[in-house]
Amino acid sequence: MHINVRASVAIFSAVFLAALTLSAQTGSTTAPAKPSPSGPAASPSSYGTQPTILGAPSTGANVGISGRVVPNQLTRVAVELYQDGIRLDTTYTGSDGSFRFPRQMSDRRYDVHVIMPDGQEVSQMVDFMGQYPATVQLSLAKVVKSDSDAKPASGTVSVANLSAPKKAQQEFEKAVELAEKKKFDDAMTHFHKATDIYAKYPAAYNEMGQVERAQNHAKEAAVEFQKAIDADPKWVVPYVNLAQVQLTSHEIEPMMKTNEKALALDPTLAMPNYFNAVGYLTMGRLEDAEKSALAAERTDQGRTPQIQLVLAHVYDARHDVAGALAHYKRFLKESPHAANAPQISARVAEMEKAEAKP
Repeated sequence: MHINVRASVAIFSAVFLAALTLSAQTGSTTAPAKPSPSGPAASPSSYGTQPTILGAPSTGANVGISGRVVPNQLTRVAVELYQDGIRLDTTYTGSDGSFRFPRQMSDRRYDVHVIMPDGQEVSQMVDFMGQYPATVQLSLAKVVKSDSDAKPASGTVSVANLSAPKKAQQEFEKAVELAEKKKFDDAMTHFHKATDIYAKYPAAYNEMGQVERAQNHAKEAAVEFQKAIDADPKWVVPYVNLAQVQLTSHEIEPMMKTNEKALALDPTLAMPNYFNAVGYLTMGRLEDAEKSALAAERTDQGRTPQIQLVLAHVYDARHDVAGALAHYKRFLKESPHAANAPQISARVAEMEKAEAKP
């Protein structure tokens, strides 16, 4: 099959670079990353800068609070903010478990409710101080509402994490707080204290991997994510994190093996299939790239516009103008403010102009 490299190499580069900066839906918060060329994707790990809320009012330094659900649930979950029994606001977590209430006041204590993927509702009292993001630690939250008939998706909950002793959880929570402030060395000290107390603490190893990744220490991050996997092989979160590190390191075949294990735990995950699609593109395996991208699209629910670029590239390379245009336009619709939107728009105009010629 002839591949129109000239027409699509720029688009493919954007797709691949997007994968390198796209959150694996499993993170925490990160050191500032280079802007993704394919749109408003989250940073590679979640320790660091807070997400920009487009259009949010700027009415004072103490307006707007943010936080993160730990461990991340690998899917968007609802977060509700209560005070004195009154629900003030509702939002959803991002792909890295982060959330933000731009209209609420900081330097206050709120009752934060999280609606879990299985329908269970948990709550925790959280202090939001200044502009520092707070942490909602699910292992410390109390159950507000339980759905006895609902079962969580396989791999989304780690029994090992829930079994951590209280002292280890306290060290973990302190470490996360420090990492949010980018005090990485101090954070690692407390994470290590947590694992000294409880050696099989997958969440602690996973967060250490996030801290290493935030500092662009790919090899060290991979080691920590693997420790998290070894501590609880049935918890899917570190598999997806490890796969992302492997992708950024161009370790395509190991990444695909990691994704295979993640999908065996939870076939509904979008990101492993998306990573595989990018990997297949790097090898020129268009049919496999298309298959993986379509599988990602089925469960992604429109959260990852970059999937549309993968599909657009595949169809563009095949000279399927209608298919390529459809996915380019869908990407622009889902991510109109993407950094590479002008290039994508130019490509669309070029293709439409060529099609209009008699």
